[in-house]
Amino acid sequence: FYGADQVFVPQAVAGESLVRNLDHSEIFSPNQDGINDLYQLSFTVVKTREQPRVRIFSLSGSQVAELENNDPQSNRAQYVWDGVRDGGTVPPGVYLVHIEVPTDARDETVQKLVHVVY
Repeated sequence: FYGADQVFVPQAVAGESLVRNLDHSEIFSPNQDGINDLYQLSFTVVKTREQPRVRIFSLSGSQVAELENNDPQSNRAQYVWDGVRDGGTVPPGVYLVHIEVPTDARDETVQKLVHVVY
């Protein structure tokens, strides 16, 4: 419509996920032995230019880390976690990776589990 100041795109609201092609280390061991020392997460965000927020939580619900996108200019978001919290390595266990993508139409949340082992 002429003069309309809003555009509604139904596919941005319904249907497919905004987070696609997600790849992550399901298990890592941050013990500095040079093998699987880092948790790696990468994914593509479509239909928005908003930056995702990626946080790691313990199963008790406390936030362990907030990760920064290593290449915010790229179409593929890439994050790395060394398993450190408050200056020390986290204990072995299961942690929740929480990805949030805010948009005007809706917010999307994706959650994955990561296992820290030694």
